[in-house]
Amino acid sequence: MYAVRESARAYSQAQLVGSVWGHGSYVAPDWTADWLHREYLLLLDRWAESDFRTTFGSLNLERQAQLRGRLESVMRPNTYDPATNTLSIDPARAAAFEANVRHYDEVFREGQVNYAIPKGTLSDSARVRKLASFFFWTAWAGTTNRPGAQLSYTNNWPHEPLVGNRPTGETVAWTGVSVIMLLAGIGGMIWWYASQYGGQGIKHYPNEEPFIVERLLRKLQRSSKSLCEASWSTIIQQTFL
Repeated sequence: MYAVRESARAYSQAQLVGSVWGHGSYVAPDWTADWLHREYLLLLDRWAESDFRTTFGSLNLERQAQLRGRLESVMRPNTYDPATNTLSIDPARAAAFEANVRHYDEVFREGQVNYAIPKGTLSDSARVRKLASFFFWTAWAGTTNRPGAQLSYTNNWPHEPLVGNRPTGETVAWTGVSVIMLLAGIGGMIWWYASQYGGQGIKHYPNEEPFIVERLLRKLQRSSKSLCEASWSTIIQQTFL
């Protein structure tokens, strides 16, 4: 637990853009998802090279499925021992960890436009290693099955099909419930406002050019309607993707 706390402290001190266990941001990734995807590709390419002397992307679908199954068998089981407070990982995963540490050391030292990280963000390799360790811990919790369950500590978040991280039925159900409740709340507010003030309307127009004001109001209402329709359409699509 000391290692986890130290790595979390390194993350809070770095004050990075982006997120963990989130959705990323407009200018930086979700570090959990970034670590996971890089780690999985490193493992799959390592196994493809050792077993078939090629890259994972060059394999046929049958052999890719074989390696993805191995990936799940390595990543999903919970190998944390509470008696000794120790986490054991596969040697291939340990090698992938070191490769990711080198990658993030380069990112924070040299800068990375795609991550919105300027050059010289971190220059101490020890701090970068602690920071990368925090990314690893969040990734571990995001894919490792809880004791006695077939879902991760974060309910299979972030989404990562390579290791079977897909939304659970409960996640989909509660997402639908939350959207319905939000719509109901907005509808309730509109109904209450209409019942209180709906009959009043605009009783007096300015003396000068009253029709300009009316046309502007109608144009604004049409624009707002289109914006609301587009926003809700996007939300509904994201819910079921």
